[in-house]
Amino acid sequence: MDTTHIPTLKQMAQYVSGHNIVKLSCQNKTEAYAFLEQVLVKHSYTTLTKPDKSIVKAYLSQITGYSRAQLTRLLHQYVLSGHLALSPRTQPIFRGIYTRTDIVELARIDDLLDGLSGPATKRVLKRE
Repeated sequence: MDTTHIPTLKQMAQYVSGHNIVKLSCQNKTEAYAFLEQVLVKHSYTTLTKPDKSIVKAYLSQITGYSRAQLTRLLHQYVLSGHLALSPRTQPIFRGIYTRTDIVELARIDDLLDGLSGPATKRVLKRE
């Protein structure tokens, strides 16, 4: 996303109201967070009036595709710390049971057996 031109509040209001020709969007989270922070810093978000904050919030919602609740959380993070940062992944990553070659072999066997059910395929493999 080209972030060299950050619009004024008036341009943001026009974009939100539908007077826009071009639709903008962010490709990934990193790009979205960087864009959010650039807009918030450029417009000194913490010093804006409440109506101006709502214009910025609506604009950012349309550009990033984030919901109202997500933006509220991100804006709160910006107000507290002065910047936006991706939080680290907290969900554990489990090692897979089957390797890539196991999956390919199971798919080949399934094709040979004409798509038998799982228990039937298991029974045939036990007999072999």
